[in-house]
Amino acid sequence: MRSDKTRELIKYRLERTQSSFSAAQALYERGQLLDCINRLYYACFYAVLAVLLLDEHTAKSHSGVRTMFYKYYVLTGKVSKEYSKFYNELFDTRHEDDYDDFATISPELTAQMLARAGEFLQTLETLINTELEQH
Repeated sequence: MRSDKTRELIKYRLERTQSSFSAAQALYERGQLLDCINRLYYACFYAVLAVLLLDEHTAKSHSGVRTMFYKYYVLTGKVSKEYSKFYNELFDTRHEDDYDDFATISPELTAQMLARAGEFLQTLETLINTELEQH
């Protein structure tokens, strides 16, 4: 059984997820595509952190979070490999956009990533809600 503290932290992570996703949508509408990708990544990152908390897993780095997500949720079949692939692609895109000089991204790719992130987040939220209802 999950502690009240863990449940509260999961709830907090989901709130951060929604806030970051809403910010990404607004940034996309304003044409701030690199910032949109940054917020999309963090929306997904916070959701993955919430999922990991279901089994009390934590990691100290972004790479560690990706590794644990893959090990405990993708390899076990709880989450599709396609979503893991997307999460890694989003990580790489965000990293390039944040750290490469003169980075650019097309509106089309950004729109595609926005849509895929929405699906990814919905999948993780459903997983979280199902797990919390069962325990």
